[in-house]
Amino acid sequence: MKGEKGIGEYTRASSAPISLIGSLGFKSVFKIADEVSIASGIYTFKLDRNQKLGMITPIWTPSLPVEVGWTNFDLLLKSSDPKALSAHLKGIKPSLFLFLRRLRCLTIKGPLGSLGEEVSIEIHRSMFNDDVVTLRKVEDGHSSTEKYFKTKGIAKTYPQEDKRKDISESVVVLAFPLTENEEPKISSQDVYAFLPLRSYGFNVCVYLSSSFS
Repeated sequence: MKGEKGIGEYTRASSAPISLIGSLGFKSVFKIADEVSIASGIYTFKLDRNQKLGMITPIWTPSLPVEVGWTNFDLLLKSSDPKALSAHLKGIKPSLFLFLRRLRCLTIKGPLGSLGEEVSIEIHRSMFNDDVVTLRKVEDGHSSTEKYFKTKGIAKTYPQEDKRKDISESVVVLAFPLTENEEPKISSQDVYAFLPLRSYGFNVCVYLSSSFS
């Protein structure tokens, strides 16, 4: 970044489509953590929600360990039921990866077994062409695969809506579940806005994103 600006002084061009500006807000991590430490390249800092503007103001901590080629996040979790947290991590669906374009692999290790034993879970995302997404989950050595066919279109919206001022178009992406042989598979799917929101009974994954007029 060139120059120096204070927090809140950066703006984005109103003509740029939302889908090209950003995705899930990082601050959502504070739903489960009070403090997040980040080590990436030459930068080592933390964000502390208990400090003034702590969720957006970095606190430099040069003592953090740095792993070359990686960005590491260390979360100080809020006090909660460890069993509930383990169940939540274990329940993460591979379809989480459907509309996160940059995320390719997620590894979860911890006391996730039924008796609290250490279990490793891996989720991998790959695309062999522009249309078919393959999601593979490996849990404790057992592998399962899901496939989806994706297609995208532009839908006109109502620009006079107060909550969507000046937005006249929405990008709608549909992801149809497939069998191993890439044949149609009928099953209830979620509606997404980057991450899954909930199931509305559709047999196709629906992703919604808005762009400016």
